[in-house]
Amino acid sequence: RLNNLIFQIGKSKISPESYTELDIIVNMMRENKTMVIQLEGHTDYQGDPKDNLKLSQERVDAVKAYLVGKKIHKSRIKTKAFGGAMPLSRENTPEAHRGNRRVELRVLEN
Repeated sequence: RLNNLIFQIGKSKISPESYTELDIIVNMMRENKTMVIQLEGHTDYQGDPKDNLKLSQERVDAVKAYLVGKKIHKSRIKTKAFGGAMPLSRENTPEAHRGNRRVELRVLEN
């Protein structure tokens, strides 16, 4: 999970304070030239499921665009959106909802 990847609620624009963590991924991929990753987007489960699925796709697309902008070839970055279908927690607290809004990185090939 990318712990310092921050989006505004309901938005897909990456906050500048997230760039440090994303740059770690850039460096990792530059050092491992054959690495292929999958970015998996999740939202909390509140709201319309169709909208959440779209938002989670927009968020992983934003992360992919950032990485591609740093010269990581787009073929090395897969994306998958889950919306609110796979929450880490079902607690109805702001902290739990915040934790459910996340992007996870899975290494597919190294």
